[in-house]
Amino acid sequence: MKTAFSTVACMGVSWQTVLSGAVRAGMDAVEIRMDDDGRIFGLPDTELDTVAQAFCKAGVQISDIGSGIRFADYDAAVVKRARQCVDQAAQLGARGVRVFPGSFVRRFSDPTPHNVAAMARFLREAADYAADKGVEIWIETHNEFSTGAAMRPLLLQAGRGSVKVIWDLIHPIEQGEMPEQTLTYLGDSIAHIHVKDGRKTQDPDQIDFLYTRLGEGELPLRDTLRMLGKSGYTGYYSLKWENAWRPEIRGLYSSLDALLADWNTFLQSVENR
Repeated sequence: MKTAFSTVACMGVSWQTVLSGAVRAGMDAVEIRMDDDGRIFGLPDTELDTVAQAFCKAGVQISDIGSGIRFADYDAAVVKRARQCVDQAAQLGARGVRVFPGSFVRRFSDPTPHNVAAMARFLREAADYAADKGVEIWIETHNEFSTGAAMRPLLLQAGRGSVKVIWDLIHPIEQGEMPEQTLTYLGDSIAHIHVKDGRKTQDPDQIDFLYTRLGEGELPLRDTLRMLGKSGYTGYYSLKWENAWRPEIRGLYSSLDALLADWNTFLQSVENR
């Protein structure tokens, strides 16, 4: 299994700290969550070559950059922003740029205004630009497009091979779709896996689960990862530890080293069955 983690777990730290932690933990890759102002580790783009060279020398891949781009319609300004992210990803040697589809909602009763045809247009334009740079656009299973059933029509309308999917394992389950169903819908479109765990709340209208340590929630994580391995998936399994904005898991680990040690232990429990 190819291992990775998202820098959501350690927002605000230097790239040197992230890289040294990845090396100590034996991670194969890191996915970089962009700063809110669109920077990578707070750096100007002129310094990204230095970051790329250091990661390459250490043998740690930068799998993708996680942009904060959300799209529910077509907007030329958002296309321009996506192109900027693609340029940054290409400079870093990253394969993908993550984008969010749909509307950020927390309850099933919330309205979810979106225009699938316009969203597909955005994806086509962003993906065509990305393909020329050797980069892909990765859509995360999120919001009203959390399930494979919802994501599949958008992929088909986009009609671009360089549009791939980050399957965040918790989000389809939050909306009632089980992993074997998601895999059937998304199949070869899956480029990357986000691993989390959690459990339902007592409020039936709330979409979000409460997050937990891996193995302490309700997700069939081990079975799902084994299923992915058997399916022929060869991408990264990336820990998405969202302590940056999930208070229920904030403070559970004293350091990045401790978090990644537990991540490795969990993965070994998957592989050793």
